[in-house]
Amino acid sequence: MIEILNVNKYFNKGKKNEIHVINNTTLTLPDSGLVALLGESGCGKTTLLNAIGGLDKVKNGKIFINGQNITTRNVYAVDRIRNLSVGYIFQDYKLIEDMTVFDNVAIALKMVGIKDKNEIQERVEYVLSRLGMYRFRSRPAAMLSGGERQRVGIARALVKNPDIILADEPTGNLDSKNSVEIMNIIKNISRNRLVILVTHERKLADFYADRVVELLDGQVIKDYENIHNDELDYEIDTVFYLKDFKNQDDLSNKKHDIRVFSNTDEKIQIDVIFKNGNIYIQSKNGVNVEAIDDKSAIEVVDDHKQATTKDSVSKNDFDLSTVGNQNIKYKYSSIFNPITGIIAGYKKIVGFSTLKKMLLIGFVFVGVFVVYAMGSIGGAIHIEEKDYIQSNKAYITVQKPKLTVEEFKKFEQMEGVKYVLPVNAKQTLIVKYDEYYQTLGVTYPLTACLASFDSVDDLNVVAGKLPSNNKEIVIDTLVADEILSDPTSIMSGILSYEKIIGRTAILKNEMEYTISGIVDTTNPCIFVDSSELITMLYYNNIGSEVMDTKYFGNFGDIDVDTRDNFDTEELTNYKLYEDKIKLLKRSNWPVNDYEVIIHEEFKDIPEYKIGKLLNVKVNGEKLKIVGYYSSSEQIRGLFTNENTIKYRLIDATREFTICTDNKAGLIEELEALQYNVFDNLEREKTEFEKQRREQMKTIIIISAIILVISFIEMFLMIRSSFLSRIKEVGTLRAIGAKKTDIYKMFAGEIVVITTMTTLFGMLSTFLLVKTLPSDSQMVDDLFHLPNIYFILGVVVVYALNLLFGLIPVWNTMRKRPAEILARYDVD
Repeated sequence: MIEILNVNKYFNKGKKNEIHVINNTTLTLPDSGLVALLGESGCGKTTLLNAIGGLDKVKNGKIFINGQNITTRNVYAVDRIRNLSVGYIFQDYKLIEDMTVFDNVAIALKMVGIKDKNEIQERVEYVLSRLGMYRFRSRPAAMLSGGERQRVGIARALVKNPDIILADEPTGNLDSKNSVEIMNIIKNISRNRLVILVTHERKLADFYADRVVELLDGQVIKDYENIHNDELDYEIDTVFYLKDFKNQDDLSNKKHDIRVFSNTDEKIQIDVIFKNGNIYIQSKNGVNVEAIDDKSAIEVVDDHKQATTKDSVSKNDFDLSTVGNQNIKYKYSSIFNPITGIIAGYKKIVGFSTLKKMLLIGFVFVGVFVVYAMGSIGGAIHIEEKDYIQSNKAYITVQKPKLTVEEFKKFEQMEGVKYVLPVNAKQTLIVKYDEYYQTLGVTYPLTACLASFDSVDDLNVVAGKLPSNNKEIVIDTLVADEILSDPTSIMSGILSYEKIIGRTAILKNEMEYTISGIVDTTNPCIFVDSSELITMLYYNNIGSEVMDTKYFGNFGDIDVDTRDNFDTEELTNYKLYEDKIKLLKRSNWPVNDYEVIIHEEFKDIPEYKIGKLLNVKVNGEKLKIVGYYSSSEQIRGLFTNENTIKYRLIDATREFTICTDNKAGLIEELEALQYNVFDNLEREKTEFEKQRREQMKTIIIISAIILVISFIEMFLMIRSSFLSRIKEVGTLRAIGAKKTDIYKMFAGEIVVITTMTTLFGMLSTFLLVKTLPSDSQMVDDLFHLPNIYFILGVVVVYALNLLFGLIPVWNTMRKRPAEILARYDVD
């Protein structure tokens, strides 16, 4: 039973063109019988029918179906009620065009939870047989005539044996013959269930309806029981009853059997020609000629038209209670599962036009870039110590605009300090690759942090040996690996640690050191004798103006008239040149701090006598002349001891490196003394992370742009597909399909597109990266893409494609079925 209480509905509520389409309507409809909603077009009868069936919502009031209020329930609950209790017959049939007759009917059973194929077959074949459509069960719906389609629509509404049938203008698109046949069927099925018929044809309503409800402008103006025994006076245009024609002329003779029937007195002027088994008819007065044969829509009956009475209607009886398993409990169910959705999606993609298939190539490149972006972002996020370490882990740096020698010495005496370097420890030595003619002049700049090898032992050695003198050095594997990965080294045949050992590393003033071994300390350092540290740092940072023609050529003599032009940059450690210079008589080596020896050409100048002070200061102290030297190699310059050289470095720099085994404690102590101090390793890590973040920011922006373009393309592609299938979508929702079923339809399409394009691009790129050597510079520096990252990336791409692709579906699924069918041009 259906009960309608004070229901109102408006179109364009609050606007100038507001229509009160259901105006305070109250009705109570019985459990069975045919109730006709009668009225002219636009009176609100279809809108009322949609509201009763849950296809549309109302502004206020209540509608009860079998005691359940559908106006206060959510959409899912309303869908469940109408699917289990109501069957629909539509004016325009609402069949799925590419499905067979059988499948169009069977879908209604699947929606109520019947999955057994035998049960479905028995029920569908029963109703098709009763409606005379069994022989068309395998024919696609698109190949049926209007009357045949409406019979299929009735079968679909009837097959689940619902309590209520709603029929909206079921004869509106049919000829008179089919209209009568369809109405006869509808009348028969109303014997044991409620059928609500919407029609504007009073003759049909008066003859077939048990009750007539007349509407005008949204209001019920009449509501009455329709009790009569009248005959149906309904002319069937496609059936010619010969004995009912006004004029009947028999022109037959011995050779021809010809009869002429007409309802007018107009003269018929034709020539009939019979030749070669064919009949030719020529009209002389311009009347249309139409032949009637077995394929014609016209039926000729040589009799009077028989009156249609109520008794003649009740010839077919539908009793689904005797068909199939009656113990099956109906359950509102899905008609699609993920697998069927994917299969349907694949068929849809295969049927794409060439242009659409070409557009899919863009998704492949999106997949390639997604993997690149993931690897790059992974590389930026996944940072290992070897990626950023540039100095000894035991080093900290002190920064101060001006540091005195006394302060420097205090640093050396602090607890936990191993040694202090008066400049940044990172230096560059030159390694020559000149053992082959083709590599003459080829060099490699060996840049690394200098450190004392006092902390290195035999356990650290991975190739070669530890230094045996102060002119031998060892390098860490991190430094050696950099050499081996350099294209110049590879081109020069330096492919293993053994090829590095024994090579000469040269300071810029041509001081030579031999690489004796390679050690693994996880510190990217060049390890040298502690006695060489200051010398190497000095000549790499300040250098020397010593004119050694062996290495630098002859720069000419010092002009004695510019005596005050001596500079601290001319200072050189005398121990480096003891074998190249000769000390004159009464001269001493500058063993004490702030002592120098100068070239013999100055010995006769009073200002440069032994004991005199040069106008050259180191640490605020003038240098004292303690002797003269001579040289056969045209060497010039000021020679002093190592300490003075160190003081010179302290004067010249603003950054000092301390090696300590207690970094945290020493940093805290120095900060308490107001020094600007930092941990080298932490500073390197911070700067590296900042650099990576900047790189990642750029990658993320580019990735976001590409992904957004991809998502927009997916959105437009699915929207296009959705709009092309909006009639199918509206039909499925109208006959009771779940919203989730519609989502599954298009989700399957999205999954197939993503799998065939984006996933293919992602997987191909991922496998390509995996085939590269693990120590490849590109993989090591730019990429970090473990399997879990790839899997997460795939999941995210599928999720986002589904999210963006289903937006047009979601926008439409928010509407009630009647809104979907009314809003779009579904034909």
